[in-house]
Formats: sequence, C-alpha cells, structure tokens
Amino acid sequence: MKSLFVKYDEAPWLEPVPGFKFKPIVIDRLGASIVELTKGVVTTPHEHDDEQVDILLKGKLNITVKDERGERVESVNAGMAFALEPHVLHGVEALEDSLIIEAWAPAERFRAVAITVDEDK
Repeated sequence: MKSLFVKYDEAPWLEPVPGFKFKPIVIDRLGASIVELTKGVVTTPHEHDDEQVDILLKGKLNITVKDERGERVESVNAGMAFALEPHVLHGVEALEDSLIIEAWAPAERFRAVAITVDEDK
C-alpha cells in the first residue's frame, strides 16, 4: 500500500493555454486537481477515456455538452458539481474567474505531468 503527502501549495501550476491552470496529482487509478480558470477562457470541445467529476468552488461556467440527450449549454454556479462519463464531448467557458476541484479515473491522461506516488515532493 502507498500513501502520498504533498506540499500542494508549493507544487507548480501547469498552464496548457493562457488562463487555464491546474495542478494534477495521481495515485494508482485516481487523479485529482485544483483548476483555475480566468474569466473569458474557452476550452476547445473535447472528450477523453476517463470519468470526470468537477465541483465548482468559485465562479460561474457555461459547459457545452453533447451526450445521448443532445447538444446543449449548461450553466454551473459556485457550489454546483457536474460529472461526465467517458467520451462525452464537452467544453467550458469561464464567465467569471473560477476555481474547481476535479477528479478523474482512470488517471492515465495526466500521469506524465502529475505529482505521483513515485515522487517525494
């Protein structure tokens, strides 16, 4: 069995596009991250192999989703959560500066860039 304790505040942010920052951490099959989005950031619609659960702690988002119910835009406010099964097409627009806690499984998508149990940070 493994455990991991991290000085998360000292971990570096990854910023794949300006205004979209995150700090992924991975243990075995589960990954999680804090995500910061700057007002006005729009992500390209995408899908992935993992399940995803997001809890919006601060801000407001519009999430474009295309699933078995069709394509639509859902508004998400602070205190709300959303979950996506694998291969659900989705994109995000930050209507305000936003802070999200995100978890996903399996964790393969971010393993190469995440803080993992193999590192002592």
